[in-house]
Amino acid sequence: MGSGVILVVEEDGVAFDPDLGGLHLVSLRDLRLGPRQALAVSGIEVRQWQA
Repeated sequence: MGSGVILVVEEDGVAFDPDLGGLHLVSLRDLRLGPRQALAVSGIEVRQWQA
């Protein structure tokens, strides 16, 4: 997944429940459908969004 992954922490301005992990992982280059877990996040790099 590498550079094609986004960790999402909120939806429509509402933070995800920390009891449920607080993160949603979205894979932009995944060939398989289904939920993904973000259990071992060691860091987050913030970049300017380029549309």
